Amino acid sequence: MNRQGAFTLMELTLAIAITATIGVAVAGVAMTISSVHAYSQQCYESTQTGRTAMLRICSAVRKARLVTAVSAGGLALWMGDADGDGNINDDEIIVISYDSSSRQIVQTSVSYPATLDAATRNAINASHPLADLTSVAGSLSAIGANRYKAVRPLADDVGNFSVSTAPSAPLATLARLEMTVGADRTAFTLRNAARLRTDQTADVGVVDDQYVLSLDNNGG
Repeated sequence: MNRQGAFTLMELTLAIAITATIGVAVAGVAMTISSVHAYSQQCYESTQTGRTAMLRICSAVRKARLVTAVSAGGLALWMGDADGDGNINDDEIIVISYDSSSRQIVQTSVSYPATLDAATRNAINASHPLADLTSVAGSLSAIGANRYKAVRPLADDVGNFSVSTAPSAPLATLARLEMTVGADRTAFTLRNAARLRTDQTADVGVVDDQYVLSLDNNGG
């Protein structure tokens, strides 16, 4: 009897077992590669988000004339007397703050459309004494009533954001920034510092224990 072309039950069982083992191993490798790819992609996206946000914040600080306020998770900037009226107006204030509930760093500012006529713009562009802007909450409140207030996310998936200055605001000329982006294994921390290029801290004084800004209408 010729049985050279047939397989015994044991041979078939062994072949099936080997095939199954190889299949499980290949599936495991594929899952590992997929997991590593997803991890790498998440790390890349978090890194790009964090670096872009840090660059934008540092750019705003360098352009600012004053850091009017600093808190544990934010800062307020006066960008200069753009209209030369000797006041701090709504559209000259930028507030960068951290929202722990949404894990976002956001920028709040006032931006008027180019089609808005000058009379209307001047009427709604409120001015504020420096004393009202020496806290981040106060700065947000100052521009909060303006209907052209805009809130723009700068970074998502942020675990922590902290700011410190030297010296203290509103006399600060240097801001130090620290941001933790991502969560768990993908979390990493970015640190940077930015110096005001043309600060107007020399125009800041104290009257009745409150900070005041005295401009000669040439400070924009």
